[in-house]
Amino acid sequence: MTKDKQIEENFSDILSMLKKKVQQKDEEIMRLREENTKLKEKLTEIDPDFVLEETFKRR
Repeated sequence: MTKDKQIEENFSDILSMLKKKVQQKDEEIMRLREENTKLKEKLTEIDPDFVLEETFKRR
């Protein structure tokens, strides 16, 4: 196997690994966005004064 061929295969392997990582991060972002949306919906159902008070307590 020539050196150029090895470099090309290594580059291809690295590229596919990076694509997989990007896809995993994209999936995580989508999951977190959905979770965030659900939490925002739940927060609108709760008394806003209570939420504000709890937020201050945590900080």
